[in-house]
This record gives sequence, C-alpha cells and structure tokens, in this order.
Amino acid sequence: MTVLSRAFVLFLVTGLIAGLAACYPTTRNPIGISGGTVEDSRLEGAWLGFIGETDDGPAYLFFFRRDDGMLEAMLTRPAIGDEDGGWTSFTLVLGRLGEDRLMNARTLLDDGDPPDPGDTDYTALAYRFAADGSLHLFMPSERSIEDAIRSGGIAGEISQNRFFNQATLTADSEALDAFFEGAMHLFDVELGVFRPLH
Repeated sequence: MTVLSRAFVLFLVTGLIAGLAACYPTTRNPIGISGGTVEDSRLEGAWLGFIGETDDGPAYLFFFRRDDGMLEAMLTRPAIGDEDGGWTSFTLVLGRLGEDRLMNARTLLDDGDPPDPGDTDYTALAYRFAADGSLHLFMPSERSIEDAIRSGGIAGEISQNRFFNQATLTADSEALDAFFEGAMHLFDVELGVFRPLH
C-alpha cells in the first residue's frame, strides 16, 4: 500500500470511523469527466492540514501543473514518534458533477518507487472549499460502494481477503457519472481538512 493510500486510510485504521473496513473503494475510470475534464486553479499551491485526527500529526499537500499540462500533487507526512514519515506523488484527473467537484488520484511514486504494475486504479475524492478557504476532502465508505455493486446499481467487483473487502468500480466514466449524479451523498466520509500556506 502506498504512502498516499496509507495516509488516505489512516483514519480508518485509527478508528476515526467506527465499523468501517480498513480499506477504501477505487475505480478503474475517473468520475465526473463524461462532459470533459475540468480545471481548478484554486487547488494549485501548498496546503497544510491533517488526514484523520488532528493528533495524528500534520500533512502537507502540494498541487502543481506539469510541463505537459497534467495536474500533479504530492502528499507528505513528517515522521512523528514511532510513525515513519513518507511522501507520494500522484496525477489528478479533475471532474465535476453539477456543483460537486471531484479529484481522481492515481499514484506515480511512493517514496521514489513506482507502484505495482497492476496498481492503476483511481481513488476518487470529492472536494469542497469552505467559506474560510479551507479545502475539505471526502470519500465514499467501502460499505456504501459494496452495497451499490451488490444491488446492481453500478458495475464493480468485490474481492475479499482475511481482513477486509476491496470494492472496485469497473463502469465506464459515462455510467459512473450517471450513477453519481444522484449519489454524491455517498461521499460522506471526511478524510481531512487543509488550509493554504501563504
């Protein structure tokens, strides 16, 4: 599991959301792009905040535009006590469904190492800017996506091991957007809050 993955699910394994499996849903295709990808210059720059509980220590999030126009980001966590620090870089595909904004993150490097060749899925997050300018990140719970797949609401796969289930959405982007246009309420797990560094 990459540093990005560890950071984004740290709140799960430390009990921020009781009863939620220690995993997170992924998607083979980006969400919110059936009408084309979008830009959001408000993201670009450096942010300081936290993933999970504030006493888990700070996290830094940097968004920047590459020469090829792709939006890239880096998430870093300093070492605190017995917890190792680390960093992950990832590409972002931004989407939009009505007034809702989404970022689809795919890992590039984990502490300088590329991800496993088969690790090409996206982690889809909803994001919102509060009135004070802070950036709030949200994800759907594993259980809600599992329920949607099992009920036939959206195409996906559920794999199992001894510890948790892994739900992966396999629908194309158009089908994903059609589903989530009426289901953005599933992005109800807040991952963390970041504020811009000036």
